[in-house]
Amino acid sequence: AFGAGSRRGIQMVKPSATDVGGGVRRFLLQVNGEPVTARATRCRTVDGFALRLRPCPAHARAAFRMQTAASPFRQGPNLVRVCSADYGLGTGANRACAARHVHIDNLCPISSAGPGSQLQARFSRSRRSAHGMRTVTVHGRLSSANGVPVAGARVCVATRVPIGGTRERVVATPITGSDGRLAAQLPPGPNRQVRLAYWWDADHVAERHLNLRVRARPRLKLRPDHPIHNGRHVRFKVRLRGPAAGHRWVRIQARSGKRWIELRNGRTNRRGTYRARYRFHATTGHRRYAFRAFVPSQRGYPYRAGHSRTGHVTVVG
Repeated sequence: AFGAGSRRGIQMVKPSATDVGGGVRRFLLQVNGEPVTARATRCRTVDGFALRLRPCPAHARAAFRMQTAASPFRQGPNLVRVCSADYGLGTGANRACAARHVHIDNLCPISSAGPGSQLQARFSRSRRSAHGMRTVTVHGRLSSANGVPVAGARVCVATRVPIGGTRERVVATPITGSDGRLAAQLPPGPNRQVRLAYWWDADHVAERHLNLRVRARPRLKLRPDHPIHNGRHVRFKVRLRGPAAGHRWVRIQARSGKRWIELRNGRTNRRGTYRARYRFHATTGHRRYAFRAFVPSQRGYPYRAGHSRTGHVTVVG
């Protein structure tokens, strides 16, 4: 189950353990932190009492058949943990565990176009739209081990937001052309792990992994939206795109010459909104100030550092 590449269907796990004391009593299997099953060894006991100093075998093996299409497995990365326990009770010294990661893929289709072990992939981006978003297209090329293009093959394009516990989603299943090439447009969103997979049977898959990084584009609103007098306040409202937009750092910046200086900073509420205000106190004449909201790169928020469109406020001194 822990070889290179993704796995699907029923997979086998065969742990082995050694104990120098009372012997290996049982094996326990966990998937994504949830218990799945256990296997007990043959121990010399009666009514829970050991019949010898080492009632259980010093060396033991087990075999688990894992149905990866059933819970608690999920599409995408999974953590499998196997523990062995001896005859003693009560302390961590009586248990040893080993953890392995496995990528499960039961959603991508199996194609009948034949073997294709060479898969290439890359991104292309369009120009930025009026809302600051870009469309991203993933391009690929599938060929056999000898470099011959594989035509009519259904290739799977799956994405996953890099947040713990997030499932992978299949977003497209394009079919290769006569030259083995394919293209699929990705929906807008945050940073994602992109995987292209071609299954030509249930045991063989060609895969490519890409990382799509997206800049944060917060939305900034300034109120009031008409000229104000010196001594008045301007109010800032910043809204972040999800997911995980709650409790994230936001900075309000003002332009000073060619630099941006920080006026305010704070965290968004649980809905991803941050509010602040600033009072003008030293403006003379008519001045037009420029502001923006800046979001730094931060752990748990699946976006690169980025800023909003520039907003302006006119102040009468």
